[in-house]
Amino acid sequence: MLAPIEWINKYANTGTDEAAYVENMIMSGSNVESCTCQSQGISNVVVGRINSIEKHPDADKLVVMDIDVGDKILNIITGAKNVFEGALVPVAMHGATVYSKNGIQKIKRGKIRGAVSDGMLCSLEELGFSINVIPEKYRDGIFIINEDVNLGEDIRDALGLYGSTVDFEITPNRSDCLSITGLARETAACTDNDFKAPDTTLENECSGDINSMIKVRIDTKNCNRYYARVVNDIKIEDSPWEMQKFLMEAGVRPINNIVDITNFVMLELGQPMHAFDAKTLNNKIVIKKAVQGEKFTTLDDVERTLDDTMLMITDGVKSIAIAGVMGGQNSEITDNTTEVAFECASFNADSVRLTSKKLGLRTDSSSRFEKGIDLERPQLAIDRACELITKYGFGTVIDDTKDTLKQELKKRVIEVDAVKLIQKLGNDIEIGEIKKILEKLFFEVEVEGSILKITIPFYRDDITMSDDVLEEVARIYGYNNIVSKNIDSVVTFGEKSEIKRFEDKVKYALMSNGLTEVITYSFIGEKDLDMINFPKDKI
Repeated sequence: MLAPIEWINKYANTGTDEAAYVENMIMSGSNVESCTCQSQGISNVVVGRINSIEKHPDADKLVVMDIDVGDKILNIITGAKNVFEGALVPVAMHGATVYSKNGIQKIKRGKIRGAVSDGMLCSLEELGFSINVIPEKYRDGIFIINEDVNLGEDIRDALGLYGSTVDFEITPNRSDCLSITGLARETAACTDNDFKAPDTTLENECSGDINSMIKVRIDTKNCNRYYARVVNDIKIEDSPWEMQKFLMEAGVRPINNIVDITNFVMLELGQPMHAFDAKTLNNKIVIKKAVQGEKFTTLDDVERTLDDTMLMITDGVKSIAIAGVMGGQNSEITDNTTEVAFECASFNADSVRLTSKKLGLRTDSSSRFEKGIDLERPQLAIDRACELITKYGFGTVIDDTKDTLKQELKKRVIEVDAVKLIQKLGNDIEIGEIKKILEKLFFEVEVEGSILKITIPFYRDDITMSDDVLEEVARIYGYNNIVSKNIDSVVTFGEKSEIKRFEDKVKYALMSNGLTEVITYSFIGEKDLDMINFPKDKI
């Protein structure tokens, strides 16, 4: 998983030494594939404003611009189609270095068709972003800065491109770490810092009855919880730059503010979610099995053939999403969307895994669902999405919710004998220190003599027995702090039991009289039994 350090720092302090942070995470069990800095190849690129644009005298497809970079006016030539007077743009001045398809490129002053160009304007690709994650509107043009920045300001400071992105290799049992908050919890534990959860406080909600907008029905055992909210007065626009930047650094292409929020929350909390254009629904959401042979076009514009083992989200009339995998084109968010239904669910992991495999369609959503989503996260994710909606003024959140969860959520409690745990660990460690380590990992611990009663957070489905707790203690305590010792044991000779020795004597006696021992298959046919006249009432 690609995790921008700046994003992690919002919830836990990684420290100033990135190399030390990466080493700490590796030693605590979070393997790191790479750590790369976004701005490593960028220099002498600043914010500029286009004052004027004139047609190049000797080239039909080029324009000549006067660009103010704060302390001077530059003359720059470009063939980009999306530039306009007054636009704020990244300007690579003479001597600058930027990214190119062939590596780092140095920019020099020169002449283009007889006119002098003091540098060049930059696209997001030239600022280090992969073409796969750049928004459509900027793929073939110059990046237009919509933030409040100063002329002449270093582009790395203006756009926040100074941070590094860590590529973590997440093991299958740690589905909670397929999220920024999960990695932030690990960061807090291994660096002995505090953790701050994302804000899910909702303000300025509008009163409304969600039942008059959407009714939810579940016709399958493979959906454990379905949670939904409705947002009105939606304004479709670009997301704030910080959100777009975090998404791109995490390998996700920004699309629009509503879709970006669903992807942002998925990466932040590890809970896939979806946004439907509420007006395309039939005032109803039904989760059920697909119809055998049903054709369904997903958001990637591919028609897929379904079977009746696959779980679908429908509006009671038509299918609108392959549950846990991908939504459909018939309910996607468009520029005309004014009412959105946010939905989150906890689907059966095996069901999503098999559907994804059959369709050959693996997504960020399916990769998380197939490892398991706890029942608490759907509500947290919806609340976080709605908080972002109100924070940025993208719409009005209806205060009513739809939740299919009937029972009260209860955390699991595991009892562990601390004495046995310490013996297995091999180091003399105080029970109080074990308690402190577990509390760093957000376990609740009660000590009764040598027994630890440990309450497990909902998102830690991997903790099921005492040896799992031992592993948690060992990795935070530090494998390198566990002293190597020689094996100290008593060597004993094995011998057969009295009944086994008796069986051997009987076998030898029978074989001495010409009999042969036969070991048959576990399952025997009736004809075979008839051949040896074995009574059927004894079967």
